[in-house]
Amino acid sequence: MKNYQLALVSLALFAHPFSAMAKVDDQLEAQELQALPWNINTNTFLEIEDFKGHRVNGERVFDKVSPVVQLALNKPDSDWSYFMEYKVSMRNYTTSYESRPTSFNRNRFQLQANRKLYKGDDGNLNLSFVYRKESNDVRAGQPAKNSYHSYWLIPSGGYNFNEQFSFVFWDAGYYYDNTFSGPNVNQWEWESEHGFQYRFNDNFSAKLMYYTDWTWNSSGNKTWEQNQIRGYFPTKINEQWNLQPYFRFFLSEKNYNPLTGETTNSADLGGLRLGFIVNYNLTAKMTLWTNMAWETTHWDKSKNNQVVNITSGDNNRQDFRLYSAGVKYSW
Repeated sequence: MKNYQLALVSLALFAHPFSAMAKVDDQLEAQELQALPWNINTNTFLEIEDFKGHRVNGERVFDKVSPVVQLALNKPDSDWSYFMEYKVSMRNYTTSYESRPTSFNRNRFQLQANRKLYKGDDGNLNLSFVYRKESNDVRAGQPAKNSYHSYWLIPSGGYNFNEQFSFVFWDAGYYYDNTFSGPNVNQWEWESEHGFQYRFNDNFSAKLMYYTDWTWNSSGNKTWEQNQIRGYFPTKINEQWNLQPYFRFFLSEKNYNPLTGETTNSADLGGLRLGFIVNYNLTAKMTLWTNMAWETTHWDKSKNNQVVNITSGDNNRQDFRLYSAGVKYSW
């Protein structure tokens, strides 16, 4: 087979030295890409989400303790790539990881297909399709919780003004097929980031984004919204270490009564998250990583009730901690 290809190459070069040579190079490069196997990457990690002073029936609990498994597939010669996630969030478990009557497990399974629509020196455009199934396992005798199937459409991409400065974005539209119904059950959601990225050099870049997340019920009435300024600063230290400090500044967060449109609680200019991601390349295939974040939010009204305590002080402060640690592996 190789001799046959070599003969074709020789004939082509003989007939048209320059254009044929470029065409042959493209053909050989395409053949080499097609011969490459699928890239298989996994990410396995544990994530803990904790509100300071969070108590249920007077006992200190974590908001979520979540083991997560992710799988990503891509092939160099394909415009398609794929992603899968399975996540179990143990909610309202005590800080000693013990279950209580109010504890429950949230199960999440997600499939995603990504399509490259355009890629050039001036920018790129992609489209993703996502399916997610989420359900909740509660103890016998406890009230049932909503479960749903959701379907997402996510365009994303960017435009390069030059080699250093670019506009980047993603928009996600969600539809929820819920088990429950009612004015406080979300059926539609829009989440997005739009902003600018500047690459100072090969080792450091900065991205500043305007983030939105809004939800509506089946009647089209808004139930909740969040608007933020987000910053990301990926930094390569050397071949083994890379870091990403990041922040989220809350412009506004509002809960609505969907029947009246009244704002029931809000945190305007009332929140800030500071986070730090560390990646360590243990080998060429294995990366150890961690993500830690602190967030504070000042609400207009308390979010406590007779069972749950999650805010404190005269300013209804809510302190949040995020801890994640995991292993990425390229198979």
